[in-house]
Amino acid sequence: MLVPHQFAKTEGIQYNPEALELFVMNKVFVLADWLVQQNAFSPTKLRFMTQTLGYDLDEEFFALLG
Repeated sequence: MLVPHQFAKTEGIQYNPEALELFVMNKVFVLADWLVQQNAFSPTKLRFMTQTLGYDLDEEFFALLG
């Protein structure tokens, strides 16, 4: 999945914020599903992954997934 972006000489790469949110959430859902199939679901690891990308998810969100 590609994230739409623009490049400016002075500011570098600028990602479309809405597209980046969709990209991150897609990865969360895919990884959560895969981790459940592997019997290794860990909301903490998924939260850390999203935090490194600048997003914070509530624990309540993961209760809906699990």
